[in-house]
Amino acid sequence: MKQYTTGGVLGEFIITALLKYNHSTQDKLAKVAIEHQLTERQSIKLFRAYDENPQMNWDEYVKEVKGAKQVEIPREVLPEPLKAEVEQLEPLFFESRIG
Repeated sequence: MKQYTTGGVLGEFIITALLKYNHSTQDKLAKVAIEHQLTERQSIKLFRAYDENPQMNWDEYVKEVKGAKQVEIPREVLPEPLKAEVEQLEPLFFESRIG
């Protein structure tokens, strides 16, 4: 974690929050926070999510703390070229969920 503390990459509050973890976990959490440009608040959410489930996928952590939500748009409001593309890709999506 030492490489992240110099040059102000991580704030003092985040560094303090990371101290409760072992060195390898500190490095992993710091790297994810920096790579995904998490705010201080999002970083704390990341640490809490990790505490609840250390086996969780890192991408899932980031989605959870950034508040990424799935949005559905009715097909009829899409422009024709996009609608055609969705219809072309849709069978691939369902095949991957089944197989």
